[in-house]
Amino acid sequence: MINISFRHPINPPTTIPLVEIIGAPWTDKDFVDLAIERYRSLGMEPIRLKKEVDGFVVNRLQYAILCAALQLVQDGVADPEDVDRAVTHGLACRWSFMGPFQTIDLNAPKGIDDCKVFCFFFLVRKNNFFFSK
Repeated sequence: MINISFRHPINPPTTIPLVEIIGAPWTDKDFVDLAIERYRSLGMEPIRLKKEVDGFVVNRLQYAILCAALQLVQDGVADPEDVDRAVTHGLACRWSFMGPFQTIDLNAPKGIDDCKVFCFFFLVRKNNFFFSK
């Protein structure tokens, strides 16, 4: 059996250390572990995807933020330049050392459970928060 793993570096890979790694369903776990260790030895920060998904992890997160950013501009809440500043001087600064799950655990009394309520309220009860009708 042939071992296959797919690597998805984040552009520009000379600046962004993250690389997403996923093995084929038949790939031996040790083979993927070896790929992860090799990337770590190169100073990269690999993450393991448990299963294949369109867009991998980073692109899916990026698309969610981009959809919200576009909606804020479309709804007249903020100009594109201010949305960019909200990310570069806000989220990017915080998320450079603390991910979204760490952030919600710090900011909400019940952590991710509070976030689930927030997401449900805006995505379902408000007729899809990201896309107005």
